[in-house]
Amino acid sequence: MESSRGEKIMITLLSLVMLGSIAMLTYRLIVVSPNNRTIEASLTKS
Repeated sequence: MESSRGEKIMITLLSLVMLGSIAMLTYRLIVVSPNNRTIEASLTKS
């Protein structure tokens, strides 16, 4: 059925978005907190 297929696609997309957001939050907590100025400088350069 098409409905179940669409639900599976939506669930996979939502899970990917959740994992991506969690990864970004952990990355910010681990890397940005100790070296806040250096990360901001590299972001502004790129």
